[in-house]
Amino acid sequence: MRAFMRWVGVREDAKRAPRRRVPTLDGMDILEGRRLLSSAHAAAEHGGSSGHGHDGDVHGNGQVRKDPQFYELYQGPKRADLNVVAASARFKENQGLVLRGEMAGKINTTPATANDNSFFVFGINRGSALAATNAPFVNRPNIKFDALVIVTVSNTTGITASVRDLVTGVSTNLSPDTVKIAGRHVQVTVDPALLPVPTGGKPTSEWTFNLWPRSSATVVPPGTTNITSFIPENGMAPIAGPHGHGHHH
Repeated sequence: MRAFMRWVGVREDAKRAPRRRVPTLDGMDILEGRRLLSSAHAAAEHGGSSGHGHDGDVHGNGQVRKDPQFYELYQGPKRADLNVVAASARFKENQGLVLRGEMAGKINTTPATANDNSFFVFGINRGSALAATNAPFVNRPNIKFDALVIVTVSNTTGITASVRDLVTGVSTNLSPDTVKIAGRHVQVTVDPALLPVPTGGKPTSEWTFNLWPRSSATVVPPGTTNITSFIPENGMAPIAGPHGHGHHH
């Protein structure tokens, strides 16, 4: 457990800004998954089925699409704006890493209460030793990551985004102009410098991603989750480079 906390903690370093201590959301993405693993272990041993279907159709150029489907352990409002149906990730020249998600319904950009908030979490696998073992989600053993890019739509703070490097513990807030939400689509652009190749990691041409929306950042009872859906359903999709070719740092 102590090692897990180090993964999601933030190294205090006044010389580099903007950084802030990682809020509950990050630790929950990993620690909540471990709690779910414990509570669902008995069901799995007795032949319990995850109930999920195809991982999704990868269309190349960093794109993946699937039928709308809520995570079977999700207990919360079945909001269409949190049911992901498509996503893409590409390194683009003179822009950076562009991450996009498409929901089954229009995203509410002006939530009235905390119950209407949205969180769109892109997990990035850069091939580190951490990513090789970090598979925290029940029934989704192939979703492994060592960095997070999170877009938050909050009734109190508006639309914000941040990058969390789980290998170094560094958290960086992104500029508001890096995020675009229109209709059913969310997009965030990340400076690749915020996602350095970790020790023992792979070149960016071999990086992969997954997108999981969530309805809340609050702690929920063991055996439940605020994570609403995944794409790919149980795996990672390739991140494309400029013009569809692998991009190397």
